[in-house]
Amino acid sequence: MSEPSDLVNEDDGWTTGSECDMGEPNEWILDDTDDEEEQHPQDDNSWDYLLLGIVLVLLLVRALHKSQLPYFVQCIKNDLVREPPPPPLTKFVVVYPLLICESAQWLLTKKKYDEAVACLKRVAKFNGRQVEDSAFDEFVKYYREKTIEEEKVNSQEDTFLGMFRTPRLRRFTLTLLLKSVIITLSCDVINRNMEGLGTSPFKLFSFTSIAYLPAGVAILLLQNKIGRKGMACTALLAGGIITTATGCLIAFLDPQQNAVLLAIMVALGRFGATVSYDAEIQYAAEILPTSVRGRALSNIHVAGLASSSVAFYVIYLAQYYKPLPSIFISCLMFFGAGLCLTLPETLDKKLPENLADGESFALNESFFYFPCFHRRQKPKENAVDTA
Repeated sequence: MSEPSDLVNEDDGWTTGSECDMGEPNEWILDDTDDEEEQHPQDDNSWDYLLLGIVLVLLLVRALHKSQLPYFVQCIKNDLVREPPPPPLTKFVVVYPLLICESAQWLLTKKKYDEAVACLKRVAKFNGRQVEDSAFDEFVKYYREKTIEEEKVNSQEDTFLGMFRTPRLRRFTLTLLLKSVIITLSCDVINRNMEGLGTSPFKLFSFTSIAYLPAGVAILLLQNKIGRKGMACTALLAGGIITTATGCLIAFLDPQQNAVLLAIMVALGRFGATVSYDAEIQYAAEILPTSVRGRALSNIHVAGLASSSVAFYVIYLAQYYKPLPSIFISCLMFFGAGLCLTLPETLDKKLPENLADGESFALNESFFYFPCFHRRQKPKENAVDTA
């Protein structure tokens, strides 16, 4: 591996110092001929963009944690041959699980009552609440009796495959699997489809990444108001509309003359995709029963990540028709928004603890039930009753 000091610049082409001494031509020299400039107009500044990206990454690492920078410098110096000592943030990640409590609800489903009570006491102490031991005794007694009654009805242990035995849980599971595939593929394609939009793909990707911050704020502000289903459905629907509009603009406008407009549309598309992805994570975790939540979420996310392998083929559709990737992804997002309507709302509800609870969860709920509209109807119904 040649050192950076051995590189010599010859007439806008890069070659190694040893090859310059020998006077032999280098097959890796990049000659900027007129033909290559016409075919690849953006390749001239590729090295500048690469170096700028490295600098930005190092500055970001330094801003997050100053002690991380020597770690990356050491990795580069050693060429990743010798393993450097772990940075302090890595040590914190290892210690992090010891600082939080296990889910008390999950411990109860696994009949670990003493550990569940210990976690609840720790939470009560942290919140400054005084809870008598008799309350915990009644709490444990209730769950013991409930577990005995459930075992009389069904003695099988809850598993992920058990979610396919009953019709409603099977429909919920298949819907979540398919929705995860749709959202993950849509996010991946929208984040990668940056070519031919009138500006450098590197700059476009970097500048539109600012959409992550308002997307997180939107989740915090709206999810508890319009509900989980409303958030997921609206985000996918809005993302599909924005992606469709972006495809139309790509088809009928000159990218070079409308680079700013296309960049804004790409940022809006990434905003919608990020909101839908974050909403999906929260929504799926609440629909799935506690006893199988960890395993079910893992399988659902793996299915979504597996769909990322198709993203490059979707982007390649632009070789046949430039807006085709946007049209394809918008159709997927519209379909995903429709799938959200088939799932139950979880806001302000007691979440299912086992497979039996999951099968009967929101049994009589309408497909078009949204808490934000239901709250407006309640005062009107109460006014009619009093009249």
